[in-house]
Amino acid sequence: TWTAAAGTHTVTATVDDVDRMTESNEDNNVLTKTMTVAAAAPTPTATSTPRPTATPTPAPTPGQNTYGADANPTGNPIGGGDGYKNIVSRSNADFIVDTTSELVSALGSAQSGDIIWVEENANIDMSGRTSTIRAGVTLASNRGEDGSNGGRIYQTSAGTRLFTIGGQNVRVTGLRIEGPQKSTTSSGSTNVGLYTSYRNLEVDNCEIFGWGNAAIGIAGTGGSDMKTGAYIHHNNIHHNQVAGLGYGICLSSGGVALIEANYFDYCRHAITGAGMAGDGYEARYNICGPNWISTSPHNFDMHGTTSGSTTIAGDTIRIHHNTFLGTTSQMPTCIAIRGVPRDGAYIDHNWFYFTRDAPVWQTGGTSGISMTNNLIGANGVLSTSGPIKYY
Repeated sequence: TWTAAAGTHTVTATVDDVDRMTESNEDNNVLTKTMTVAAAAPTPTATSTPRPTATPTPAPTPGQNTYGADANPTGNPIGGGDGYKNIVSRSNADFIVDTTSELVSALGSAQSGDIIWVEENANIDMSGRTSTIRAGVTLASNRGEDGSNGGRIYQTSAGTRLFTIGGQNVRVTGLRIEGPQKSTTSSGSTNVGLYTSYRNLEVDNCEIFGWGNAAIGIAGTGGSDMKTGAYIHHNNIHHNQVAGLGYGICLSSGGVALIEANYFDYCRHAITGAGMAGDGYEARYNICGPNWISTSPHNFDMHGTTSGSTTIAGDTIRIHHNTFLGTTSQMPTCIAIRGVPRDGAYIDHNWFYFTRDAPVWQTGGTSGISMTNNLIGANGVLSTSGPIKYY
C-alpha cells in the first residue's frame, strides 16, 4: 500500500519470475512505469446556515405602562430625604456657617462656584431680612444623610422674602427652609421663600414650608426648555396654604420649570401659573398628599389672562405620572386650567384618587386640553379619555 502525494512519480517493479510480464528490459526482470497522481479534491467546508440578527427589544419609555408617581425613574426617593444620593459634601465647602451673621457674611462674599455649607444642627434666624444668593453659588446642607434633617433657615415675622436668586446657576439643596405662615390664615403680609427671575435655578432635597404666598416663585425664565427655566425636584413642600394664595411653586411673567419627584401636602395649590404668555411647566413623578384644607385647594393650576377676545392659560403644561391622593371636601377638583393654553395642556398617566367630580376642570374655553390614559379612584379605574368638566 502506498499513499502518493499529488504529482508525477516513476514506479520500478523487480520480479524473479521470468516472462510472466513484459519488462522494460527482458534481461534484468525490471519494469519501469511513470504515473501521475492527481491531487485529491478538497473536502468542502460546510456552509453555515445563516442566522438572522435578532431585533433588539426597544426599551420602554419610563412609566409608559405605569400610572402615577410609581413610575419615578430618577433613582432618588420622591420628596428627598433618606436615601437621596446627590448630597453635597461638607468637605467641599468654601464657607461653613451656623449663625445668622456667618450666613449673611458668606452670602456677601461667595462668588460663582463657591459652596456655602449650613451645619446640619444649625437654626439660623433670618427674620426681617431678604438676602441674595449670587450667580453660581450653592447653598447646601445634608438633609437625608445618616438621618439628618439638614440645617434650618427660618423666618418668624411676616412681610419679607427670604432669598432672592441673583443670577443663573444657583443651587439650593439639603436644607429646611421655614416660613412664618403655616395655617390657612395670615395676620400680615405673606412671605415668599425663594424667588428667581434667572434661569438654571436648582432646588432639590429641601423641606420648604410655612410660606403664605409661595415657597418658590419663578418669573420670566422661559424661552428655553423647562429644566433650564428652573429645576425643582425631590423636595418636601408643605403647609403653604394661606387662603387666596398658598402656593408651593408659582410661575409668572413667562416663567417655566421642570417640577419632578416632589411631595406636596397642605398647600392651597401645589403648582400654579399666572396664565401669562410664556408661562408653563412640566410636572412629573410628584405625589400630592391627602391634606388639602384651604379655600379652593386644587393641586395643580394655571390661571387665565385675557388676550383679545380669548382667555389664555399660559403656553405649555405637561402633567404626567403624578399621584393625587386628595379627596377632601374642600377640594373642587385636582387640576384647574382657567383658559386655553396657547400650545396645550397634556395630562396623561396620572392617578387621581378624587372621584366626587371630574379631576380636571377648564374655565374660559373648551379646547386645548388633551387628557388620556389616567387612573381614577383609589382602585385605579383606567380612563382612556377625560373626564374634563367645562365651565
